[in-house]
Amino acid sequence: MASDDDAVRDARELFQEDMNADRQNRDAAQRDLKFYAGGEYQWTDADLAQRKEDGRPRLTINQLPQYVHQVVNDARIKPPSIGVRPVDDGADRKIAEIYTGLIRNIEQQSFADIAYMKALEHAAICGMGHWRVTTEYASDDSWDLDIRIRPIFSPFSVVWDSGSQMPTREDARHVFVTEMLTKREFQRRWPKARTEAWDRGDSISASWFGDGGEKLRVAEYWYKDDVDRTLLRLTNGKVICAEDEEEAKPGTLEYLRTAGLVERERKVLRTKVCMRLMSGAEQLEDTTDWAGTILPIVPVLGEEIDLGEWTMRRGMVRDATDPQKIYNLHRSTLAEAVAMAPKAKWTATPKQLAGHEPVWANANRANYPVLYYNPDGNNPPPQRVAPDVPSQALIADLAMAADDLQRTTGIYRASLGDESNEKTGKAIIARQREGDVGTYHYVDNLGRGIMQTGRILVEIIPLIYDTERVVRTLGEDGAEEIVTVNKFAAPGQPRLNDLAVGKYDVVVTVAPSYSTRREESRESMMAMTQAYPGLMQIAPDLIVKQMDWPGADEIAARARRSLPPGLATPEEGDPPPQPQPPAPEQVIAQAEMIKAQAMAEKAQAEVEIKRAELGLKAMEARQAGVKIEDEGNAKAVDASVKLFNAAKPQPAPQGHSRRRRRALAAFL
Repeated sequence: MASDDDAVRDARELFQEDMNADRQNRDAAQRDLKFYAGGEYQWTDADLAQRKEDGRPRLTINQLPQYVHQVVNDARIKPPSIGVRPVDDGADRKIAEIYTGLIRNIEQQSFADIAYMKALEHAAICGMGHWRVTTEYASDDSWDLDIRIRPIFSPFSVVWDSGSQMPTREDARHVFVTEMLTKREFQRRWPKARTEAWDRGDSISASWFGDGGEKLRVAEYWYKDDVDRTLLRLTNGKVICAEDEEEAKPGTLEYLRTAGLVERERKVLRTKVCMRLMSGAEQLEDTTDWAGTILPIVPVLGEEIDLGEWTMRRGMVRDATDPQKIYNLHRSTLAEAVAMAPKAKWTATPKQLAGHEPVWANANRANYPVLYYNPDGNNPPPQRVAPDVPSQALIADLAMAADDLQRTTGIYRASLGDESNEKTGKAIIARQREGDVGTYHYVDNLGRGIMQTGRILVEIIPLIYDTERVVRTLGEDGAEEIVTVNKFAAPGQPRLNDLAVGKYDVVVTVAPSYSTRREESRESMMAMTQAYPGLMQIAPDLIVKQMDWPGADEIAARARRSLPPGLATPEEGDPPPQPQPPAPEQVIAQAEMIKAQAMAEKAQAEVEIKRAELGLKAMEARQAGVKIEDEGNAKAVDASVKLFNAAKPQPAPQGHSRRRRRALAAFL
């Protein structure tokens, strides 16, 4: 375990450089998150203090969550999904399907949707969110590793290489993942570690402490290390690395070079990802190596604007801050005006109220069914005077602030479900699509992050699942399948379902979830059956299969079995098809055919018997020396003699073994 060495010092200085380079974005992101939380965070300190002192209302009608939820929930309905496809001739489509199903299972077991949506929410609010890919043991008593996708709940926990510019930060050379721990928790995990930094007075050490020194920062320092390697291209086309353990057997490389089997040779840099767990004072655990060459931290960013000296990063809240403040101010002023407006008063003469003064004094507070008064000559009865109404300019300004919120976020009333000028369904869908387009860059950045996750998984899956192992894969509809990967075949034969053979690429598609597409398919099928009722006669199983009520699958299976033969393809689990009973007409025709065939065979047999008797008599006559005058009888005799001689047992050929002669005699 290293302590106070140069590596820890360099890492601390690098961390501080990255923090300083991104300070403006991090401070603004923190303000955005607080403003999004609502309450008193949406008022300035001066206005809040003045209104508290004056006793004036300070309402907060926070409208920002509905816009952020519109972006996040739209991604929940149409989540990006990872697909794997083969690239070179060594890859196989079946293995690509195993990769895809295995990644779906990893996402399901990890509850990856929590990580994805939390990162997208942070990106929409403050411009940055993250998750991570990690490995965990399958159980406490197992040596098998499983791959998991875990959320990073605080967007400020990750500090990226200040020199990286790509949206997925794939060009970053390092990244810090930090966590603030109490001293008690820190000492519980690392009892022998120090809780003090080198120098509590410098700025670098101050960034490793919080709450006045009651908390300590612990950082995972992930970095890429370049290692020199020698690539050899052999005459048979194979490329090997001279430093690999499997290839660097004693005498192997020398033999290859001496025998002239090395066609080309060059020096390369191989990337290796390592991680140091450190505090502000020392390295807490041994350095660990990551299986792949990509940093396993995945960002989802909001909008980035290059300002020359620095790059601004922001979400939806930044531009919506001022309209929200105006809305809160005008809403509070309107509530104050209504509360302070005088109540409606009565005008009357003293003579009209004489004797009824107590009742009229409470007329504005009590709900009297009748108010009595005294007639006063030509004066009209007591009348109520209407109070002043709130300023129409204030109400108009309040409506303008609400419209400004929609313009700054890019989401309008139709996208939020409010009734607008659109009357037809096509017009409403078009307006909702405009709202989706206005915020699509957030979902697109989420897709980039998920694609980066797919690349990380495709790279480390053959390195983690490197032995014969039974894994579970998931289909698009959630159907499970148990697959054995890296299965050893006969000696000298390639392994079955070898995940390490071939190259594979990652593709991400953004489409409605399977359940949503199933619902849309069901609605389309039902509409089609109304236009074409015969569809229910030829595809009842496919229509019923899209239903969600209990027993739909069983009814679909029964409907499929009831279809005419050849119309539906049998599925796994279906009973073998039963032969259909023939129609009565077919039975009668078949019986008549059998009867006619039997009569024909009987007639043919009688003819053959007569011919045989005739031939036998002719043969006997010839043997007795009687002349045969009928040429037809003579031919029949010759045929009978041939048949007789062929039926006689023949002697076994000479030169065969006794067993062969015995078998041949038995055959004859």
